[in-house]
Amino acid sequence: MPEKNKIKNPHAKRVNVHGADGRRGEKDRCRVKDRRGAKNRCGVKDGYEANIARKPNGGYGTKFGYELNTARRMDTYYGKSAELYEKTRDSLPPITENTELPELLVPCGSEEAVHAAAESGADAVYCGGKILNARMNAKNFDDDALKRTVTYCRGVGVKVYVTLNTLVFDRELRKAAEYAKMLYDIGVDALIVADAGLCMLLREYLPDLELHASTQLSAHNLAATEVLGALGFSRVVLAREMNLADIMYICENSSIETEIFVHGALCVSRSGQCLMSSVVGGRSGNRGECAQPCRLPYNGNYPLSLKDLCLAGHITDLISCGLSCLKIEGRMKSPSYISGVTAIYRRLLDERRNASSAELEKLKNIFSRSGFTDGYFTGVIGNQMLGVRSEHDKVESRHAQTESHVHTTEDLHVQNDSIHAYTEDRHIQTESIHANAEYRCMQIESSQAYIEDRHTRTCSNQMRSENNTIQEKNVLAASILTSGILSFSDIISDTAELDETQAIKRLSAPFPKQERRKTARFLFAEQIPEFADEYFDVIALPPDEFVRCAGKRKSLANAVVFPSVIHDSELKTAKKLLDTAHCLGAEYAYVGNMGHINLAREIGFTLFGDFRLNVVNSASPMLYGHLGDFKEYILSPELILPQARDIHAVKSMIVYGRLPLMILEKSCGSDRLTDRRGAVFPVFKEMNTSGIRSREIVYNSCPVWMADRQKELGAAGIKSYHFVFSDETRREVASIIEAYRDKKAPPTGKTIKRIQKK
Repeated sequence: MPEKNKIKNPHAKRVNVHGADGRRGEKDRCRVKDRRGAKNRCGVKDGYEANIARKPNGGYGTKFGYELNTARRMDTYYGKSAELYEKTRDSLPPITENTELPELLVPCGSEEAVHAAAESGADAVYCGGKILNARMNAKNFDDDALKRTVTYCRGVGVKVYVTLNTLVFDRELRKAAEYAKMLYDIGVDALIVADAGLCMLLREYLPDLELHASTQLSAHNLAATEVLGALGFSRVVLAREMNLADIMYICENSSIETEIFVHGALCVSRSGQCLMSSVVGGRSGNRGECAQPCRLPYNGNYPLSLKDLCLAGHITDLISCGLSCLKIEGRMKSPSYISGVTAIYRRLLDERRNASSAELEKLKNIFSRSGFTDGYFTGVIGNQMLGVRSEHDKVESRHAQTESHVHTTEDLHVQNDSIHAYTEDRHIQTESIHANAEYRCMQIESSQAYIEDRHTRTCSNQMRSENNTIQEKNVLAASILTSGILSFSDIISDTAELDETQAIKRLSAPFPKQERRKTARFLFAEQIPEFADEYFDVIALPPDEFVRCAGKRKSLANAVVFPSVIHDSELKTAKKLLDTAHCLGAEYAYVGNMGHINLAREIGFTLFGDFRLNVVNSASPMLYGHLGDFKEYILSPELILPQARDIHAVKSMIVYGRLPLMILEKSCGSDRLTDRRGAVFPVFKEMNTSGIRSREIVYNSCPVWMADRQKELGAAGIKSYHFVFSDETRREVASIIEAYRDKKAPPTGKTIKRIQKK
């Protein structure tokens, strides 16, 4: 990388993004003359033939003659999780009076919560403003409230971190930078950021501003922390799915500070990688509006609803492993919740001990979902982690907290765009109502009442307002990037001079006409038609499936899809498997995590940016271009077509297939999830290789279909079409290819999903 393009981090102790020349030499890889190889060439003999149980018939997903997803075995590494946990604990250094304590970071959704946190012993608080934070349903802080909070906290020795932890569209980059500048000016101690492009912008625009990498960035291995350090982050919030051994390894070797969640709500899907709420309910978790579909019943029970996390019983381990910060979740919680939970964790840290049974019971009474779980910390993963909010839990919480509640049995009256709740002792007027769309539910925000259960009212017609027509020019982005822009200072200055009319005119300019590249991913080689390589330029498989089929039959695949997760404890196995796939003919790799980029480069793959990189603006491809030579980027499935057009990069879009919605570390116990409406969500294992956990992917109940929208895709500058095949048979795949060749409308009577045009 040229010297002028290197990204420097004033906060990092050391930076190590790339190897010596970015790829391994030919001698370092296995040597084969025939890249397809025979069965025992290129590492296949080392046990990388996928162990797929063949079955003449069976349940869902057995179309190909073998069972796809019903084997429920624990892999080698996690099968001895209890022994590993105890072994790791034995290796921890002893705690003394001089052992440095981690920072206690507490959530605050209001100024009252800030005071409660500070008075209860918080070292730092984190809160969100009115824009771009992952708890948009909380009351949050306006600019004046943030100024008061910073002034108050500075006086009592408490740090203030502000969240800008959502994905940021192109049209929002300038606003985000200006907002960050305001926060810097009033003296906030750090920003918690989730968008890679925004990070790069802020590093250039505000080089002295301290940045913390949100858990939404899905950092789960040492390589990811080193990349984040190189990008300018001083701290990383590690993924919740990590066990003690992996946490300790990163703490011992990372050049930046490490932070983990220790208490509060626990998502069943990987943070930053969940599309369930967005795709199914139209409310994006990556944009701070999660509708929590994981808390709903599936298959008649609650296989996705996890208990709240509580690591109060592991405080000594957390201190010993060298974490920089322990974080409590709960910006939607009341001040009394914040006070009670913070006080207990403060006492445990100061006394350097684990919680007693009485303290755990007190935490449970404050708030829980049928008790607590220690999550993935001990590596023991099972149904004991599941829980729902029972009536008993609610009764106990009412006794433990003192704030007023609005109960579902009480009357709620809509008056002048406000909700009025009449309780036994007083009348409460809430702040606002947000009407999302026609025939959607209105979301109620309350500033004075804790609404225990979400109250909704269905709108039967369009919400009325003084000017209720949404013009196209207001939907299209006001932040326009030209293909020649190389500096983020251009984003801040040039777009400010464009009015909306100019913005629309520039957006309307046609992209150069050219042949679109077609790429596809399959779960199984048996799905691929014999003529698929005549239509698709790139055909990708999971690496274990690529290796399995390469040694047995002629395969048309020439690419692999990287596992969505590679913990450090899995790295050796994953690297060997991916290296084997490369030697057997996999030229390309779809990479969806910044912690995997250097591994892909070292092996020698040509890089394609997967949709899991969450590219939603033009800044993100510029950043990832510093880390690897990506040929194209699959844009986030959450974008609508005008937003996709805004992005200037070699961009691809998923035009067919069931979207992968969730990555499950804990098995849901079934190969399909059926919701209350009867929609069926297929579930497939991502990998089936010893040494790498068999994580599960939940796919959408219906596929995206854009065969008849190719003109609009071209107008949006989409240069590559990507197909996702999950449960389709080879015959079905062939018919889909034919339909896209002929630009056909979707089959009648079949439920499909569209990418919105506006």
